[in-house]
Amino acid sequence: IGYGIGSEALVETINKVRQPFNTGLLAQKAAIAALSDKTHVKNTLANNKKGKAWLYKCFEEAGISYVPTETNFIYFEHPEARRLFDWMLKEGIILRYLSGNRLRITIGKQADNLKFKNRLKKYIQTQKKNPKGN
Repeated sequence: IGYGIGSEALVETINKVRQPFNTGLLAQKAAIAALSDKTHVKNTLANNKKGKAWLYKCFEEAGISYVPTETNFIYFEHPEARRLFDWMLKEGIILRYLSGNRLRITIGKQADNLKFKNRLKKYIQTQKKNPKGN
């Protein structure tokens, strides 16, 4: 669940590339209920803050550039983004491939973030041994 604010021209441009399935009424009602659960909101914000810092360090250690965020996901770049996306999917990690060398990852629970980090290390090691991905 999210929202955006912008000029009419910007919104029209975004609508051209917007995903076709927006949230339904049930998801919207669940989001409203979640927002009224103060403990849930507090825990989610704390998890995102901690996970964000942890993933930033992970990217820095791997030499991967990223864009600092105030959201629950991190945009990052990798020269083989599409190959990394496909490889991670086979490893059980769902990233969002944007285009070119751009990807994004949702900040998860610590166990999920650790799984991503371990798979990223494995991918990097695999590519060093076999750069053509064969």
